Amino acid sequence: MKAFSEARAASAELAATFRGLPPGYSRFQLCDDLKIAREDLGIDSDSIWLLEFYIKRTKDQDWVAGAEPIAAWPRFEISSITGWSDDKIARIEERLCAARLLAFKMGSASCKRRAYRGEDGFMMEGATGVSLAPVGARAAEIRALHHERILQIAKKREALGEVFRLRADLHHYGELKTLPDSARERILELLDRMPRRRDARIEMKLIRELIERARCMIKSIRAMVGLCDRPTEQSEAAGGQRGSLPAVGEPQADNCGVSADAAQSREYMGGRSSSAILDIKRSMFRIGAVHKQPESIIPKEDHEFLLLLRAAPDLFKAYIEQAQSQSNRPDEVLRTATERYALGLCLSTSYVGKLVKSFGFTRTLRALFDLARMLEKGSRINNPAGYALSLVRRSGGALRSSSRIGRTA
Repeated sequence: MKAFSEARAASAELAATFRGLPPGYSRFQLCDDLKIAREDLGIDSDSIWLLEFYIKRTKDQDWVAGAEPIAAWPRFEISSITGWSDDKIARIEERLCAARLLAFKMGSASCKRRAYRGEDGFMMEGATGVSLAPVGARAAEIRALHHERILQIAKKREALGEVFRLRADLHHYGELKTLPDSARERILELLDRMPRRRDARIEMKLIRELIERARCMIKSIRAMVGLCDRPTEQSEAAGGQRGSLPAVGEPQADNCGVSADAAQSREYMGGRSSSAILDIKRSMFRIGAVHKQPESIIPKEDHEFLLLLRAAPDLFKAYIEQAQSQSNRPDEVLRTATERYALGLCLSTSYVGKLVKSFGFTRTLRALFDLARMLEKGSRINNPAGYALSLVRRSGGALRSSSRIGRTA
């Protein structure tokens, strides 16, 4: 009882400070802000419903300076509408009073509620009921809580988008044949923990943790497949230890470099260094040497095509090297590397084949590289296939079968 008395006294004191709503701010906007800021205010949905019910049964003139918004609806009528018991309504009102969102006018928590309006539309003196002046006095605070909540929602949505992008990258790297089994197992373990859809109930702390671990793991994997020039000093010092990839649920070290897993990967690839693995110039000239074959997909414009390949992303160069270890045919090497690279961009093999057939290999490959750069910058692309088609068309006039591809995208 003492706590209730203190809560009522605090709410009554706050109600006395009410000087009207801020200019241009209505009681209906206050209702919307209360719904958004509900968790920050520490009240449940039933409390919000009842508070909004009271607010909407007042008038605009009740919320100006010198007036006091009072709701005089009897609990019996509210119970008839909601199906709540009289005791439940009383408990909700007490919670709202403890949250400093309403006050009881003239002991009306236990007395009858009466309120009458004069000819001018204002509430007459002596009205009894539930005073909404406390929530009106906190209107600016509630508005600020609303904006803060919206910012938090936007940040969480953006962070989850980054989680999905990293998830796709991890899934892509996990399909590399040169990756050690221990690294692939850790990728699968982390993928199991990463969400598959946007869920607002996921805590931001967990999202940040998943992003940090995924980035660290991707950095280690890139080093394993030879996409880093040299390991860090800390990685070299730990070269004789197993398992440099961050294990799920374990604390991470500052370095995310290469350890024995990377050495195992290089041994699997024939013991060649990263510079030998990515000796792209010799590979490209060997590919260009057979462009005169009638059935070759390699374009005749050697200079432009080779320049494009030499400026290719590191991941595509790694796919070139992997494909060369499986085949000596340049056409097959290029086709395999392009298909694997496109899968990481959410483009199917058949769709890429249609692009090559309609627009040529050079323009298709350039579009894939441009699409990858956009994704690396964090751009949100809901339809990668359609965007890739627009990039190909942007590089020149559409060739045959382009309309059919447009329908496919």
